[in-house]
Amino acid sequence: MLAAFLVLKVSSAAAAGEASILITPQSGSFVEGSTFESSIFIDTGPNNINAIDLIIKFPPDLLQVAEASTGRSIISAWTAQPEVSNTSGTLKFTGGIVPGINTSRGLISSVKFRVKKAGKAEIFLSNESSVIREGGISVGLIKNRAVLDLLIAPPLGPVVLSPSHLDPARFYKNGNVTLEWDRDVNVVGYSYSFNNDPQDIPDNLVDIKNNRIQLENVQSGIWYFHIKQIREGIWGETTHFPVRVDTIPPESFSPRIGNLVALISRQKVVSFATTDKHSGINHYEIAIVDKDQAIDSSPLFVEAKSPYKLPVSKGPVVVVVRAYDKAGNIRDESVSDEFALGTFFKENWVWMVIILMLTGAGAIHMRRKHNHKHGRRLK
Repeated sequence: MLAAFLVLKVSSAAAAGEASILITPQSGSFVEGSTFESSIFIDTGPNNINAIDLIIKFPPDLLQVAEASTGRSIISAWTAQPEVSNTSGTLKFTGGIVPGINTSRGLISSVKFRVKKAGKAEIFLSNESSVIREGGISVGLIKNRAVLDLLIAPPLGPVVLSPSHLDPARFYKNGNVTLEWDRDVNVVGYSYSFNNDPQDIPDNLVDIKNNRIQLENVQSGIWYFHIKQIREGIWGETTHFPVRVDTIPPESFSPRIGNLVALISRQKVVSFATTDKHSGINHYEIAIVDKDQAIDSSPLFVEAKSPYKLPVSKGPVVVVVRAYDKAGNIRDESVSDEFALGTFFKENWVWMVIILMLTGAGAIHMRRKHNHKHGRRLK
């Protein structure tokens, strides 16, 4: 229908010797705070025109002109650069076209508008406008107008923070999560979700009206708090806030003191390693306690790396290895440096077999060598 209407308008203009001014887009929806481009064209009809003086009106309370471009314009001799008044809501284009032009879609200017607030905006040609054809004769004008819907911008997602889990990139060993967000006086409610999906969008139902929530006994893992707000009947964008929880200590492990080293040297070495499912291992500490001293008597721990050389001791000791994860959880494991023959063979039986085989082979070789020297064959 619109295309047919424009065809009729152009035909009418041609028949009556009139020109037609077209403002595009003629309709559409734009959000407050956004910008859009509007182009102003002329259909000269049967006329060869050589001068224009156009005044475009717009509602200054709803729109403001950010830029009026003269590039690619059919006007070759501007009497003055486009005059813009964001106070009165006017745009003025005055200039000549040398030589005269006959066109069905000649660009006069491209204008960038910024949406100030919601409402219905009309952009139209003022009655004071005129177009002059060759011979200085004024041409009648058909004035099309643009009618635009300017919409309230969806509110941004609330700014979220967590007093209990302040840094979203860090794991905390606290399973009770407190979340707070800023509050706009025009917001009537919030919809939220809390799960392991980083891109989840809450539904359009109000879950809470205040700006604070407490979540208790949150399991270990990486969680995401998703929240959006409704203002003046419009749901806003979603804020995604990560929450990292690790309440589980590192995995159990068994420190080992090298019995083979202990057998041949008084310098003993303890080896240790473990893993952590969520936040990861941060570091290890070691405490050395006399075997007769209780381990729970607040021993002195020092940071250590595996393998760790133990100081020489006069008697048996217990080595306590403490593993820290990145959330601050700890796991203590201990081992005694007291030499145990059974443990020694259990841990080193492969080496013992190799040593015995080498020793036996060496003995046979020496016996063969001895018998050969004395002229006897080994039977």
